[in-house]
Amino acid sequence: MLSCNTVDELKSSMPGEVLSVDSPNARAVRDALVDADSVSAIVMVGEAVHLVVDDAAARIPEIDARLKHMSGLPCGPAEHIVPTVEDVFAAAIEAENRPG
Repeated sequence: MLSCNTVDELKSSMPGEVLSVDSPNARAVRDALVDADSVSAIVMVGEAVHLVVDDAAARIPEIDARLKHMSGLPCGPAEHIVPTVEDVFAAAIEAENRPG
């Protein structure tokens, strides 16, 4: 993978959108969502988990419901955010590795 562009141009060309879920147990949040069909990439950022999804507004209720069913998992609601450079990189790697 090779991309040469400004950070803003890379972010605007990223496929999908990014949700962020804050939790003191970010690894558990990641583990709970790693097999979610709607999540194409996951990036851990401190106490947050960034999820690359196709449509943030449509996926927030789905992600929140899935996390709510994980009893004892302290986390905030999913929020639509501007992607970070790490999110762009993770989405590009996933797109490159996707079969087809």
